[in-house]
Amino acid sequence: MKTRTILDAQIAALHKLCTDCNNIVLAVRVLADDENYQIGSTARDSYDWDLEWDRSTYETTGAMLNGTCGIEINYRDGEYDVHNYADFKKSVINAISFVNATYAYNGGSICILTTTSYAENGNDVHYKNGTTYQEIIMQDAVVAAIIE
Repeated sequence: MKTRTILDAQIAALHKLCTDCNNIVLAVRVLADDENYQIGSTARDSYDWDLEWDRSTYETTGAMLNGTCGIEINYRDGEYDVHNYADFKKSVINAISFVNATYAYNGGSICILTTTSYAENGNDVHYKNGTTYQEIIMQDAVVAAIIE
């Protein structure tokens, strides 16, 4: 298993993005074999999970979700202060460590995705919770950083 490490310059750029706009949502995504992005690229929608066969629908029905899956970077949950760089950095590193230990089994790159969040009729728009721990599904997800 390959462990990926984010550069301080990448964290600083993400921190600036999040402090300049307070409704940014960040997530870590392990890239699939068919994903090759540049910073600023819009990520493709994710395949759903086939519960009957316990595998990605990429291998079964081809059904897609309405958004891109990733593991949320919880810098806004009250445990961390987004304006405190050390807290923000800790939240990013914790999310990447979780992904490295849990999801990065294929040795591919990971990326940091971003989208905006706002409330419409009491519901968050552009992202929702996924079905696994800390997973979110982001609409209009844009690649903010790539970690080899």
